[in-house]
Amino acid sequence: MKIASVVKRIKPTINENIEDIKQGMKEAKNNGADLVLFSECSLSGFIVGENVLMDRKVAMKATDKRIYDLCAYAKELQINVGIGFLEDKDGGFYDSYAIILKDGTIKEIYQRCSDTWHIKDKGGMYLEGEAVRSLVVDGLCITILICGDLFDDVLCAMISALETDLCIVPMARCFDKPATEKMWLEEEKEYIERVKLTETNVLLVNQLMDKENYFGGVSAITYNGTVESRLPINTEGIHYLDI
Repeated sequence: MKIASVVKRIKPTINENIEDIKQGMKEAKNNGADLVLFSECSLSGFIVGENVLMDRKVAMKATDKRIYDLCAYAKELQINVGIGFLEDKDGGFYDSYAIILKDGTIKEIYQRCSDTWHIKDKGGMYLEGEAVRSLVVDGLCITILICGDLFDDVLCAMISALETDLCIVPMARCFDKPATEKMWLEEEKEYIERVKLTETNVLLVNQLMDKENYFGGVSAITYNGTVESRLPINTEGIHYLDI
């Protein structure tokens, strides 16, 4: 399987980001990709988790017309796709990641299990998932963790027990100042150690957004901690991985 990880600079509106996602899907398909991945909260950008009233404006249900529109486009192109969004469900918000199959159906919606992505609001509006699951996409067995999930020992043990081919980790990682390649390569060592705990090949796909210094980048890391390939940070582009 050929996997494309698309890094595009996040735009101010969901509609603009959907257009960029569609363009990324089309380019990836034209280059022979079977599965195209985008970052955590790729529909809105990671502008969530701190203000309930603002989050109501960007949260959406899985049945939202805009997500169905992406489902229809995946079917038109005949490509599988992974997108991140703030999900409106169970009376609150989840940091979610959807896998849409090339037949236009939603195969999986994974909800981030770690709680470090939001403020601790008294109303309990921010919610977490409870477990990881494996799923098969065109014969490839995958799992999903979102960003900080990779730093949870229990979740890493779950990934290890599932014995899948690949763990996808969409992220929205930033520094408190503009990132340099040296800064990321130093921090990447921590991610490599976490990948070893999963005993699984891992694909990190980070968000690129000017707000809050989200610096992008893609890292394909093998189960034993070898970085097989990268897309440099602060770069718009598509990383391809054959697996």
